[in-house]
Amino acid sequence: MKLNYLIHPLLFLICFLIGNSANAIDVKENFTERTVTKEEATTKLRKAIVVLEEMTQAKDKNVVPIALLKKAQAIAVIPDLVEAGLLVGAKMGRGVVVVRNADGWSDPVFISSSGGSFGLQAGAQSSDIILVFQKRGGVEKMVNAQVTLGVDAAVAAGPIGRSAEASADLQFKSPIYSYSRSAGLFAGVSVEGSVLEIDHAANEGFYGEKISAKDIFDGKTRATDEIINTLKAALAQYTTNLAQYTTNKKEPEQTETEDKVSDE
Repeated sequence: MKLNYLIHPLLFLICFLIGNSANAIDVKENFTERTVTKEEATTKLRKAIVVLEEMTQAKDKNVVPIALLKKAQAIAVIPDLVEAGLLVGAKMGRGVVVVRNADGWSDPVFISSSGGSFGLQAGAQSSDIILVFQKRGGVEKMVNAQVTLGVDAAVAAGPIGRSAEASADLQFKSPIYSYSRSAGLFAGVSVEGSVLEIDHAANEGFYGEKISAKDIFDGKTRATDEIINTLKAALAQYTTNLAQYTTNKKEPEQTETEDKVSDE
């Protein structure tokens, strides 16, 4: 039995118990057979682009280290992942993943994420998640079936921003690094136990046909949506801009030093 068959109704019940009926309805639709319209899928993709922008270019933070972005073989973005708990916790969200090919970033593949936890907990929150894959293995497992982070693929809380970038001997050894934004706060976060699966309904809704995740990654779609170009341009631009920012960020310090010399 897939974990999702247990997580979905559990999260549905928890959301109702704590009064978050809107999220509960969304979870119920995931548990039942569902269809996704072009507009719904496009909205999710648009949210993913915004999250990617805000979490990679947060001013004076550089949340995701540049060196890690440059090595990324795949990036997953899951906006509005819902976590709820009432003694037993559950979380669920939908997003997209792209892989780096020889000629650039692939078209987006829609995915779902779910998981559970046990312990003293109560309440609910929504978080934005970014997963940076240094290897394609985790994505390939997801394409073939599903991948459980921490079991099928090692995952670690990602190092944050300038402090990580400043460490010249920093080595990224984990295959996957995860980042979270909740209530405006950025952090490296553990997502062990989360199950990632292909969201076939969203892919069909967005691309207008039943198409495999592998074919999407391989560029075999007929999609001409401008939002895909926006996503690909963003992925390339953010890395370039971050690199330029890192190169130029010492300029104010040099100017300040020069001013001190002049005053003396």
